[in-house]
Amino acid sequence: MSSALSTEQACNALPRVLLHYDPKGTFLDPSSPDALDGLKTYAAYHQAGKTAKAAIVYVYDVYGPCPQNYQGADLIAEAGFDVFIPDFHKGGSLDQAKLQAMSAEDGLKYREAFRAGFPGKLDSQREPYLRIIAQLKAKGYDKLGGAGFCWGGNLNVSTPELDAIAMVHPG
Repeated sequence: MSSALSTEQACNALPRVLLHYDPKGTFLDPSSPDALDGLKTYAAYHQAGKTAKAAIVYVYDVYGPCPQNYQGADLIAEAGFDVFIPDFHKGGSLDQAKLQAMSAEDGLKYREAFRAGFPGKLDSQREPYLRIIAQLKAKGYDKLGGAGFCWGGNLNVSTPELDAIAMVHPG
């Protein structure tokens, strides 16, 4: 008999996504030797004091990290992975509230400006991501995966150095 859960069972077994979530992991200061590529990094470890064999770089969308990203990272860590959310945007994510207050034309210009250079242009993140991968391999991780949402999913798909990729994208 299969031990796989039906979709309904799986949905009922997983904790609900919380709008207000208190992260269980650690926010690493950019100056910390454990921060990835000198970026502010959220780290969710599978077990305190022990390094997992596999790590996942969790990359958010254009609006930057949010509590639900941290909850997702914590859940993945509970499944046996070390999960890292580096601030690829260096605090320069799109401001969703600002965007919603703009006219359609101004909003388009705002999004285009973000994608035209750092931090939103995917090419601008290639070298930082390769340094993060090298840093994690140097820490002893056997396998590295990337989980990404929209912009972050596109960044992961354009990074063939990862062993596995998960992407969620609305289009």
